[in-house]
Amino acid sequence: MRKLTIALAILPLLAFAIYLGAGWMMQNQAEKAVASFNQTYPALAKVEYDSLDASPFSRSVTLHGVDLKIPGNAMRTTAFVETAVITLSPPDRIAVDCTGVRPNMPAWMEHRFRQMEYDPAFIRMQLNLEAAYDPEEGRLDLDAARLEAPGMGLLELGAKLRELPAGGLQGGQLAAQAAFTQIAQAEIAYTDHGLTQKRLALAAKENNLDPAVYTDRLADIASQSLLEMAQSQQGRQIAQATGEALSAFLRDPGTLRLGLDPDQPTPLMELALFPPAQIARHLNLSLHVNQKRYLP
Repeated sequence: MRKLTIALAILPLLAFAIYLGAGWMMQNQAEKAVASFNQTYPALAKVEYDSLDASPFSRSVTLHGVDLKIPGNAMRTTAFVETAVITLSPPDRIAVDCTGVRPNMPAWMEHRFRQMEYDPAFIRMQLNLEAAYDPEEGRLDLDAARLEAPGMGLLELGAKLRELPAGGLQGGQLAAQAAFTQIAQAEIAYTDHGLTQKRLALAAKENNLDPAVYTDRLADIASQSLLEMAQSQQGRQIAQATGEALSAFLRDPGTLRLGLDPDQPTPLMELALFPPAQIARHLNLSLHVNQKRYLP
């Protein structure tokens, strides 16, 4: 009986030790994964963080104090993320939930936001995405991605991409390989929560115009510019419908939704070879504003 009691007492300690060991192993793997990402995809981004926690039961990793750097003329911080939770699900699914996302703005952009009555120091966004990624096949199914800024807007994206570039490519090699990336399906939607109206009001003030008058003029200029770029009768029809959609959104900012659904996956390189009207037809372009369909 005493041996049984001792054994029962040891079991929780053993389970706790296994949990700690699994957590340590997972944390170690996560640290190596971040380092491997920075080494494999230097042309895309560099990720730095203050601390990292791992939970083997939920198969999740939490990064604290993330510093995201995007390469350009110089490697500079693009955004700070207070907390990023990454959850892996076999065989190839991943979910990312980021809170406290703060963009690093240049001084001129911060000034613009202050003019629109936003305080850059308190702008915090939230990012959520769910995807399936197979690097060996170059396949990415982005089921849902949401970037929301309270008081500004919500950006939603979904896509199915094929033949993505292999890791480790840089410069010209990356650009050349990216041209063969195929679009199987894509949808992007923007829902305005105040940013569009504030931006239009600021532009109207700078031009000494009433906001409604400025919006009407901008909508007319956008529609006319699209028509001038059209090279065929079908192109003019698409340009007119697109201009009407943009005008409707500017006059009543709500939700603008753009969809691409080609009959078969289409390489990006092919899209550069055709005029806009033919691209729209080939990709089965759809365009909705405030639930009203403008294309096709």
